[in-house]
Amino acid sequence: SKGAFDRMVGVVHAEFRPRGIRAYNLDPGLVMTEAMKIRGMEALFAGRIFWAPPEVPGAVMGWLASAPEAVDLAGTRIDAQALCAQLKLVPGFELPG
Repeated sequence: SKGAFDRMVGVVHAEFRPRGIRAYNLDPGLVMTEAMKIRGMEALFAGRIFWAPPEVPGAVMGWLASAPEAVDLAGTRIDAQALCAQLKLVPGFELPG
């Protein structure tokens, strides 16, 4: 299904672009939710698997919806964590390494 969504976003964007509607396929990566923290997954993943707080995909969605330059990414798959780190949308959030 991930591959289908990657292909479909370009078609949706092309179809609705004349109406001023942009389509993106946002890949949030692993997001550590409150439910995951309660289950002890934060400690389980520590140092082994990189995760982001929910603010990261939220900030990217806000940027995609409001930034004029986001139109350049319309019709594509967006890696939320990479874009968030690149644009410094969430203070203190950085990718490892």
